[in-house]
Amino acid sequence: MAVAGNLKDMNLPSLVQIMCLEHRRLALVVKRPGEEGRIFFADGQIIHAQVGSLVGEEAVYQLLGWTSGAFCVSNHVQPPRRTVTAPWNHLLLEGTRRLDEQEHRDAARSQDERTLSPVEVEQDNAWEESLILLISQLEHWRSQLAESRRQKRSVLALQTLTEMVNHAVAFSEKHLDADAEATSVTEVSVTEILDKTSRTYPQLRLLHVENSRLSAEAISAVHSTWNNDPVERRETFCQLAQGMAALLEAYLSLFLGRFRSRFVADRWREICSTFLSELEQAVERTLF
Repeated sequence: MAVAGNLKDMNLPSLVQIMCLEHRRLALVVKRPGEEGRIFFADGQIIHAQVGSLVGEEAVYQLLGWTSGAFCVSNHVQPPRRTVTAPWNHLLLEGTRRLDEQEHRDAARSQDERTLSPVEVEQDNAWEESLILLISQLEHWRSQLAESRRQKRSVLALQTLTEMVNHAVAFSEKHLDADAEATSVTEVSVTEILDKTSRTYPQLRLLHVENSRLSAEAISAVHSTWNNDPVERRETFCQLAQGMAALLEAYLSLFLGRFRSRFVADRWREICSTFLSELEQAVERTLF
């Protein structure tokens, strides 16, 4: 026997909880104009979910955000396959967290729309385009760093990191000073950022700055002439690589401060965080 209703009368998280607690084989079909989603239950757990092209847990999270539409529950329905393995209560908690984050982003966007002028919106759009080019180039070098050839030859890894930092320095020199008065964000010299970051990574003091750039030749020289204990060598150059990744993080944080829109800045903060996490993983796999 099918049970039907409207999400305005009973929200989807409550429906999911009830059906999981019943420990029966059920199928929940949710429809709204132009869209349809399905969640299958068995033995007190969610087994399969699908909405549009999304399948599995991501489909569950998508459907949990629906606040309008009609639903129908059918008994004794066999799930087509298993695409969900997480416990239902974990899915509800994660779904709630994502909804809260989305509400925060929507509120920030709404606030931006009320407070930013058309000129400021246009400036943010132009800055986004510049950052896209920057991240694309940095991602190209990060991909090179992840290659086994560079991870087995630590000097190549260090030279690649040097190129990445110097590219961020050049980007800062080209873009930040030109708009410093309007944004209160000014270009900071690599020496200043190097001095600050070396408080956490003292090995960065091995680096040399020439003409406002890190010297790749100096890094190669230090690497080739290092004759101390092999354990100390690995630790030193590993920390040096991590320190250069931290230099990149410092520059990216500086660039994010240029956005007028908090919503756009938050979105780019996530992009940069993902990039830095992948960069850190590539550094950790390098054999120093």
